[in-house]
Amino acid sequence: MGYMGFGMRKEVYKRKAKKPFEKFNEVYGDRKVINKQDSKAAKLTKEEVLNKPRFKSIHDLKVFQILKVVIMLLLLSLGIYYGFVKTMIYNFRLNNLTNNIIESFNTDHEWLLNRDSDVKTYPYFKLDSGRSLSMTFGKSFDRWSYYSSGKPNYYTLNLNDSSFLGFKYVDGNLNIIKNDTSIALTGLWKVTIDQSQKDVEINTKIKMLKINPELINNIRQKLRDNNLASLEIEKSKSRLKINHTKEFGDFYFLKTDKAHQNGSTFTKLKDNFYLKREKRWR
Repeated sequence: MGYMGFGMRKEVYKRKAKKPFEKFNEVYGDRKVINKQDSKAAKLTKEEVLNKPRFKSIHDLKVFQILKVVIMLLLLSLGIYYGFVKTMIYNFRLNNLTNNIIESFNTDHEWLLNRDSDVKTYPYFKLDSGRSLSMTFGKSFDRWSYYSSGKPNYYTLNLNDSSFLGFKYVDGNLNIIKNDTSIALTGLWKVTIDQSQKDVEINTKIKMLKINPELINNIRQKLRDNNLASLEIEKSKSRLKINHTKEFGDFYFLKTDKAHQNGSTFTKLKDNFYLKREKRWR
């Protein structure tokens, strides 16, 4: 007999069952309780039983399966949003903005765009609607080189400078007189005037530029009333820059007989008047 842990004592392995176990026989008799196997249970081979891992892999957990599905749905939703929905929303907002700008075109815009004959003394003229009075002039202006090489170096002239004495023309070119010194203005040059001065002093200095001060005041007022950033006039072509959000690019009301430029979108408003949108390159 093999060793059973209690030696060779027969009284140990032949002793009678105690009363609690006797009641087992009273209930079930001599029958043996057999655990029935579930019919749906997997039929495993001996090798499968022996090699079956005691713990489930994290990939087999139900929580992990749910998390996987959620992540896949999230990625799919993001792909649909950035691939289709975002573009649709952008185009919808852009169309609404463009239609609103087109509907806002009025007689004030036409009046501003037709001011090219009033500043024909200068081939290039620009007036900003900001707080300080700022005008830019020039003999010529290459817009393509302006955007490709960056903003040009302006010669800034402050008419409040005590050394500034006035303007004069020398050989057809405009010169400024500062402390009895003549300086030729050949490229782009900007004039700034302190708005804190009295109107009489400001108008006197504007007249030195051979421009009607009342015209300048009217232009600035209409720019502000119509939420416009600036008026540019160049070689009988005029454009009004519209204050807008940077998301959609730059919008302009344009007066020209030719409406074509790469990277721009034109919408005809009436004869020689267009709405122009310049896309921002990121």
